[in-house]
Amino acid sequence: MNDRKKKRDGVLRKAFGSDNAVLSYKKDIKKQITPFKRTYILASLVL
Repeated sequence: MNDRKKKRDGVLRKAFGSDNAVLSYKKDIKKQITPFKRTYILASLVL
């Protein structure tokens, strides 16, 4: 898993160019995904 994370981070750094842009991108994506993760957790508890 760590190897996949390193590969993904490398691709993101190449695409965005700077570490600040990568961190900003990751923060925005995490903020957008959080509601879906909560819903998934609640749904998995029901099933």
